[in-house]
Amino acid sequence: MRAKKHVLHPLTEEQKAFAESNHNLVYQFLYRKNYSIEEYYNVVILDYVMACQMYLEREDLKEKYEFPIIAYMRMNSAVSNYFKAKNCKCRKSEHGTISIEELFNPKICIAKELVAENSDVLENIIRLDQDKCYVENLLLALSDQQGRIVLYLMAGYKEREIYKALGIGRKIYRSELEEVKVTLRNFLIK
Repeated sequence: MRAKKHVLHPLTEEQKAFAESNHNLVYQFLYRKNYSIEEYYNVVILDYVMACQMYLEREDLKEKYEFPIIAYMRMNSAVSNYFKAKNCKCRKSEHGTISIEELFNPKICIAKELVAENSDVLENIIRLDQDKCYVENLLLALSDQQGRIVLYLMAGYKEREIYKALGIGRKIYRSELEEVKVTLRNFLIK
């Protein structure tokens, strides 16, 4: 049976002292893995703090493992998740990563696509203009929040990333997505 997921919360005085006394593990981990301290310290530090909390709050961990093992596992997981997010194919176009500014400014996306295409420029302008009009009409039929959800989905973001970025709960996200689906069905029927 899997253990309940640990949630980061403010440190107690005991946890603060423990984290400070073992802080050298962060530098040891980064050094042994050949990661730059400037680039990866912020990636691993929260998971290090969570490892401190978990170790002090869970007796089963203390009995089975030494603290450095738990800290290394958490920091290794943090780096792994960082690389997964950084290298996610769904967020990369042929010409690099898509930024949020580009998502919410169609002119930048269109200009990038026009520069990228080597075929008939006039044909591409017409196709892109038609696609842009279709997407704009669809977005006009949606609320602002639903439109943002659609734009994030088009860029390949995952459910959790979207509702966290929008600052809404999962249930609200899912209900908004259901309304988007209904609107899209009605839009396609017209």
